[in-house]
Amino acid sequence: HQNGDFLAELVRTTLPRMKEFTSSQFTSLTSTVAAWTRKPDRPRSSRFQEVSKGFFAAASQDMGSRLMTFAPHELNCCLAAFVSVGFSDHRFFASVGRAALARH
Repeated sequence: HQNGDFLAELVRTTLPRMKEFTSSQFTSLTSTVAAWTRKPDRPRSSRFQEVSKGFFAAASQDMGSRLMTFAPHELNCCLAAFVSVGFSDHRFFASVGRAALARH
């Protein structure tokens, strides 16, 4: 059962361990949390909404510190997840752009 409090607890427990995830695991987690956040037919708890905002803020900091470890398709998936939930930190997106440009 995917109620909001369960999802909030699940996301909250992953936050301290985010740095331990490989880029593939990080991408999967970010995409999954974005899907849970956007799913329109599921009632959402206010707790989950707050935790998911915190998740994306923490994920952007973690991802920003290790951008060069992400494969191009992982960057694309993560950016799609960030955009889909309304994340709009321009500095984060600029740093991703600079990292992508530095690879080529």
